This record gives sequence, structure tokens and C-alpha cells, in this order.
Amino acid sequence: MPAGALLGQALGWRAAFWAVALISLPAMLALFGLGSFAGVTIGGRLSDTRPMRVLIPGGIALLAGWVLFTATAHSPIATFLLVFVQGTLSFAVGSTLIAQVLYAATQAPSLGGSFATAALNVGAAVGPAIGGATIAAGLGYRSPLWVSALLVAAALVTAGLAQVIQRLRSTPREETLPKPSRSKTMRSPPGSTRTRSPPPSQMHDQTSDDGKRAYTVRQIADKIGVKRTTLNGYLRVTSPKGTHG
Repeated sequence: MPAGALLGQALGWRAAFWAVALISLPAMLALFGLGSFAGVTIGGRLSDTRPMRVLIPGGIALLAGWVLFTATAHSPIATFLLVFVQGTLSFAVGSTLIAQVLYAATQAPSLGGSFATAALNVGAAVGPAIGGATIAAGLGYRSPLWVSALLVAAALVTAGLAQVIQRLRSTPREETLPKPSRSKTMRSPPGSTRTRSPPPSQMHDQTSDDGKRAYTVRQIADKIGVKRTTLNGYLRVTSPKGTHG
């Protein structure tokens, strides 16, 4: 305070505020950098084994932090503390998201990593641009904090919808398949012997043999002048049982 008063008397009251800003800005950047280092460390340790414990609680805490920041931006102590906390949460969630993108893009890890890093850099450029536009529009110096909160909320909603769609796609659809028809087979009574019909080839051979035998009996009967019935009965009596004469 004495140094600020002395500087204000020598260079004007604006000089004191510029001096505080020049001192505070590097301090806040240093705190944000320390928070970023802590966030990357936490994300690196948990992104492989427990990614959802980082993404879901971290995303909700990040949203709550920006909302709290808008309410306590007038307090220097709260500002310095939340700069560190928000840096930690931002880089913990961000590094875990990049790790999940690499796990999802196993067929093209270089392309997946480049897209994830590019998206992070686009967000880092678009966010301050929107925040500056809100200040230029006369919405106040706390409006960038509200922009940050809205962007985090939009990211959480998008992640939730993507998770629901992924679960719906991965759920196997139950298809009703027709039951195989069981052919009804005639069962023989107990103790009975079931006779099987011969294959078609054997039936053809048997028919051919019967045809040849019938033709031979008719031919012999015509030659010797005997009735076919008499000759056929004679052959049946004289032939061995179970064979064709």
C-alpha cells in the first residue's frame, strides 16, 4: 500500500493499478502453470486405469469452479486460489480426454492424437475470442467466466449424449430366430424289430434281377411249351430258401 500510494503520487493513480496488474498477471499465470502441471500429473496417473473418475467428477468440478469464479472474482484470495484449481482441473480432464482418443483410435493413433491436440488448441483460441467479444459487447469483465462455464456445460452434455449413443449401438439386438422343426419319427413298439427299406440303388438292382428272372421263366416256358405258372411253381419248390432260382 505505501508503495502504491507513492507510485500514485508520482505517476498518477492509474500507474498504481497498472503496477498491480503487471505484478498480478505473472503471478496468476504462474499459479495456472503450476495447476496445469498438477493436472497433467493426475491425469497421467489415472487416465489409464480410472478415466471416468477423472472425466465425470473433474468435469462437474470444472463447471462448478467457473460458476464460483464469477461470484468471487472481486476477492483476490479467491481469484488466486481458483486460478490454481481451474488450471489443475482443466489439464487433468484435457489430458485424460486425449488419452481416451488415442485408445479409441487404435487403427490410426497418429491421426487420432493430432485431431485431439488440434481440438484442444482450437478450444484454447476460440474460448478467449468469445470472452473478448462479450467484454466488447458490454457484458462486463466477468462475462468470460460465464462463457467458460457455458462451454464446459456444453461439453458435458455432448459427452453424455455420445455415451448414450455408444451404449445403444453396442447393445446386441435380440433377433427372433425360427425354431428348427423336429421331424416326427415313428417309434417301434418295445421288443419289435424295425426293418429298414433298402437304399434306392439296391432297390433298382433287385427290380432289375426280378425283371431278368421273370423274362427267363417266360422264355423257358415258351420254348418247352409248359405253362408259366407250373414252371414258376416248380422253380420256387426246387430253389433254396431265400434265393432266386
